[in-house]
Amino acid sequence: MDDTFREQGSSFRRRTNCDQRVKRRTIRSHRQNYEGGTRPTSTPSKNGKRPREPPSPTTNVITRLSTLHVPTSLSKVWISQTSVSILVDYLLYTRGLFPLTVAEVVKSQERTSESDSVSSTMQRKLKAANNQRGLFMEAWNAHSTRHLLQGASCALITIGPSYGSGIESYLLDLRNLLTSNPPESISDGPPTSAVARKLLPKIMEADLSLPRSNMASCRLFVSLLVSEDSAQVHWNEITVASESSHLPSTRWLLRSGRVLPTFQDLQPKTGGRTPKQRLVVLSLRHGSRSTSPEGSSVEAMTDDRAVLESFQSVSDGGGPWVCLPYAIKGFRGPR
Repeated sequence: MDDTFREQGSSFRRRTNCDQRVKRRTIRSHRQNYEGGTRPTSTPSKNGKRPREPPSPTTNVITRLSTLHVPTSLSKVWISQTSVSILVDYLLYTRGLFPLTVAEVVKSQERTSESDSVSSTMQRKLKAANNQRGLFMEAWNAHSTRHLLQGASCALITIGPSYGSGIESYLLDLRNLLTSNPPESISDGPPTSAVARKLLPKIMEADLSLPRSNMASCRLFVSLLVSEDSAQVHWNEITVASESSHLPSTRWLLRSGRVLPTFQDLQPKTGGRTPKQRLVVLSLRHGSRSTSPEGSSVEAMTDDRAVLESFQSVSDGGGPWVCLPYAIKGFRGPR
């Protein structure tokens, strides 16, 4: 037994001495690398997890799309109203607010009275969605909206739980569209499908990520950045129209707070997380690409801060943001 104990003790001392030599060698090598200027690439945090790396300073926080050139024969009012209408219907489905396309929602709701396969809950959802979109489009295509668009600098589509807490924003820069007085009728122009064939491929350039899981509970809003004169004319007309019940009108709401997301809101989070908000910018311009001066649109700007400042400077010049009083709320489809 003594021999056995003596052998185990000597074996334990050999393993201990070997572990100590390996430990000292490892510590010495780390100390030499640190003193020589070669620091470890990553050090574990207190909870044992690798620390998150900060975002790259060259990351673009604003998604800028190539400029959409439109013929000069199309008025600013018509192309603006048509473009926003197309984008609203497109985003309602692709960003997860509607489980079906707008065309499918309309057709499904029309067939609910003849179909027994649609539950009563889904019938109510389809009816509510159609009613909200109908009121929204009626107000957007109203005569009062056309006068506001005549002096508008931007049109903004916001998607989020509420107006002040947007998740995604789509900004149409209207500053390079030629104005005409008086604005033409909404019926003046080519078929809407002709505009959609040029507009939707521009939006697809954004390469948007998959919609968030809570998008069905969000709402879609539309705002305009207008001139002070246009806003005053609008509210004067609304006052006159309210006194005459036979004149339909839509009163846009004044937004005195912040409308566009800040640069910090658009910054990507650490660890590859999705940023708090996302902003997609598309410029509309009269004329062909060959006749347009270079460097005069947000597409040609090299700094994202400069893009935001260009719109904020317009807003600070006295022009207010106004919001359409109607929103379109998303809904979930059958599970």
